[in-house]
Amino acid sequence: WVFAAFTSSGKQVVKEIPGRHEGWMPRVVSEDDGNTWREIAPLSPKPDTKFANVMTFSSMVRLKDGGTLGLYHRGAHGKDANLQVLQAVTRDGGFTWSDPAMVCDGTKLDGKDPCEPYVFRSPDGEELCCILRENKRSGTSLVIFSHDEGKTWSAPIDTPWGLTGDRHHGVRLPDGRLVIVSRNTTPNPKDKGGFIAWVGTYEDIKQGKPGRYRISLLRSFKDGFYPGLHLLPDGTVVVTTYATYRKDDGGCSIVSVRFKMDEIDALAAKDSK
Repeated sequence: WVFAAFTSSGKQVVKEIPGRHEGWMPRVVSEDDGNTWREIAPLSPKPDTKFANVMTFSSMVRLKDGGTLGLYHRGAHGKDANLQVLQAVTRDGGFTWSDPAMVCDGTKLDGKDPCEPYVFRSPDGEELCCILRENKRSGTSLVIFSHDEGKTWSAPIDTPWGLTGDRHHGVRLPDGRLVIVSRNTTPNPKDKGGFIAWVGTYEDIKQGKPGRYRISLLRSFKDGFYPGLHLLPDGTVVVTTYATYRKDDGGCSIVSVRFKMDEIDALAAKDSK
């Protein structure tokens, strides 16, 4: 599946696709391992705005009953402000979805704008954790937890400072540690704006601890860093994102960074001496 935010009859239409659907969360699907793709109707064809959004599903997680929970964000009252995080569930592989339900309502938070949810399961499998970008830059990022497969969520609390960022995505290492990448938005001006990886444990997140360390991955001369992240069988972590890689680039480049944690751990141990 590939989801997008919206299509319209204006300049944002992809002209190469005849008979383009219009609405919120347009979708293309492949049922033959990506050899062919077809477009199907958006989750909210116009004028239905049930799935209206600023950004489509930022992340998904498999539920214990076999369903899939997807989270996205929208602006309250149809505007790109006063952000709200919502969720929906599919039980047929993404063809149909439940009505959206509120997860974290920025209109009820003082000075906070939650967005870009990254949801994942705890190591023991009994809890869902969701890290949220905080778009007003009033402090750290936010985190919420669910003990009932997303039926209810805890009130948002601050993340450890090292997880303060945008567009989080992560993997769990064989030793149980987490590698979570993001566009860094911590207040330190020497550090701000780069693409970083936070390394720590699930308990570090729950207890507000800083984690073990952070890795500087990339700088960008302009905007950047919606990431994809994979752990290969040989232990290599592969992070792929977009960035203005060179100062004189006319646009963005797709950039991939690879590293192995045993090498990073060795460097960290050397630096700590």
